[in-house]
Amino acid sequence: MENNIRPPDPIKKETLLTNNIWYNNEDDDNINVILEISKREYYKQQKLNRMKEQEEQEQRMKEQEERMKREEMLQQRKNKLNTIKTKINKMLLIDKENKQKYEFILSIIELYEIGEIHNYKINLEEYTTIINLLKTVRLPIDEVEYFKKLIQP
Repeated sequence: MENNIRPPDPIKKETLLTNNIWYNNEDDDNINVILEISKREYYKQQKLNRMKEQEEQEQRMKEQEERMKREEMLQQRKNKLNTIKTKINKMLLIDKENKQKYEFILSIIELYEIGEIHNYKINLEEYTTIINLLKTVRLPIDEVEYFKKLIQP
């Protein structure tokens, strides 16, 4: 029975030359290539990000300019008919007979000031009534003319 037992394997001693057992010179070249590709991709992505940020900044600047132009336009609109508006507000307190017409004129002016309308079309009879009413109030001629352009028969 003793003859059937296999003798133990001889003892081997191995020493590692490097710390990395999977490392060889080809890996070094591959790692450098991979790093170079990775760097290129990173720089490409950075460049794309900078371009995107720049476009977004330009878009914000355009939006801000448009907003400022719109606010300036609304302010100019408010200033153009300011005298008419204040005098008609005063006339509302005095002239009770024409209160409805004055309120109509004020509503047209307010719609124009906030930029909802550019001109208002009414029939010829209402147009002449409103213009005759405005002539009775002492208003600057240029504002009345501008208001005439705003309402059209």
